[in-house]
Amino acid sequence: MTDSIAPRVLRPRFPFHIRITRKFRLSYLRLMRTPDAEHVVARGAALGTFLEFITFPTLGLALLFVYPVVKLARGSVAAAMLLYLMWKSILWIFIPLNIKFGHYLMKSEQIVDTSTIVPLSGWDAKLAFVKQQGAAFFVGSAASGIIATVIVYGFSIWAVRSYRRSRAHHYIK
Repeated sequence: MTDSIAPRVLRPRFPFHIRITRKFRLSYLRLMRTPDAEHVVARGAALGTFLEFITFPTLGLALLFVYPVVKLARGSVAAAMLLYLMWKSILWIFIPLNIKFGHYLMKSEQIVDTSTIVPLSGWDAKLAFVKQQGAAFFVGSAASGIIATVIVYGFSIWAVRSYRRSRAHHYIK
């Protein structure tokens, strides 16, 4: 009879998608319950959205600007970071659109085959891509970011007002 104890494998209690959904819901509720005014939360959310849209063309340098820009604009840092991270998970879908949109805005004659765009690994590949498509990518991302920012700002004000109006009886006045 051996006295060895087999290591116990720790498994998470809930699947991954449920844990992520709960984390986003908790962040959303924290954001809705902040004592800041609606426009402060919406301004932070809008700035986080815009800065994420220009992160890819700037090779990630926009992350350094989130906190100072939001503080300078007197927005909610929590809202900015939440939207910045939320957009980070889905923004890769917009890369071909941003490149084509940038070429359209710049009236560039270069035709871009966006089916060949693959995730770039290594700094050499990233720098070569920036040299080839950088200006169009940045212009397209900035223009798409402005459009998304206006939409997020309006939606954020509406969401915060609606949430606070529905929970008005919970607040002590």
